[in-house]
Amino acid sequence: MAEAAYAPLKVVVCPICNYMGDVKGLKLDYSTVPQPTEVTCPKCGQKVPIESIATHMRKHLKVGGKNYTCDICQAKVQGEGQAVRHMKEHMIAGFRKGSVILWVCLACGRVFKYRSSALAHLTAFHERPMD
Repeated sequence: MAEAAYAPLKVVVCPICNYMGDVKGLKLDYSTVPQPTEVTCPKCGQKVPIESIATHMRKHLKVGGKNYTCDICQAKVQGEGQAVRHMKEHMIAGFRKGSVILWVCLACGRVFKYRSSALAHLTAFHERPMD
């Protein structure tokens, strides 16, 4: 992929290569990485099934009343819905290809034309209901 042009957050989390940091330092070459059935959380090191990584990332939210604080970037958000969406934003990255920004799911490397499609993909394929 080309050089990073825009990312939804300053910090991205790649459970495949265990990278956690600025999107500019992210190397996206999923062609050489076999698709795992489980991944390691870059934040806590726990092994997580790939279909549950988005759910696992919720555990890195600190709850204080109605407010949530992200353990990864220290952002404060109000409400559980916004907090869950915020955590998913850490798992996608936007990259410019010509005049188009493509969105990549960092859990599996799938590429999307729209940010909303990448977020919906995380919900459909990498999130299980919380028990």
